[in-house]
Amino acid sequence: MLTDRDTMRGHVFKEADMYCLTVGDVMSNRPLRLGIEMSLADGIDAMNARAVRRAPVTDRTARSWVVLSLWTICYPRSLRGAAPGEAR
Repeated sequence: MLTDRDTMRGHVFKEADMYCLTVGDVMSNRPLRLGIEMSLADGIDAMNARAVRRAPVTDRTARSWVVLSLWTICYPRSLRGAAPGEAR
C-alpha cells in the first residue's frame, strides 16, 4: 500500500527528487493489515500503535475488502456523502 505520507517521507528522508523515486523506494515494507474479524477498537489500537491513519482490512486469504481510515471512523457520515459538520 502506498500513501501520500509514504511519498512525502520518501522525498524528505531520502533527500531525493520525487520524480526519481520508485514506488518500491518509498512504500511501507511492513504494511499494517487489519483482520476482518477484529473489533473496531482493536483496529484503532493497532493503527495508533503503528502511527498510521489508514489500513487495509483483509480476510484470512489476505483478500482486501476495504481500506479503513481514521477519518471515516471519526466522521462516519462522510461515508454517506455528508461532510463533517454539515447538517442533514
